[in-house]
Amino acid sequence: MDLMNYKEKNFYTYECLAEMFEVSPPTAYHWCIGKSLPTIKNMKRIIRATKGEVTKEDLISFYQSKKTS
Repeated sequence: MDLMNYKEKNFYTYECLAEMFEVSPPTAYHWCIGKSLPTIKNMKRIIRATKGEVTKEDLISFYQSKKTS
């Protein structure tokens, strides 16, 4: 599941995600729309915070899909 779907499924705001992942709201927004890819350290935070609902593979494939479109 990509971050945007996770956000919408759980009715989270970008601010809430940012707090969960210990980053700024603009950073969380950029990850959700595929504008940037989290570092490995931040991917681990995301996976842990989402209890595995968002995986490393989800993050990478979503980012790559946005870069090619």
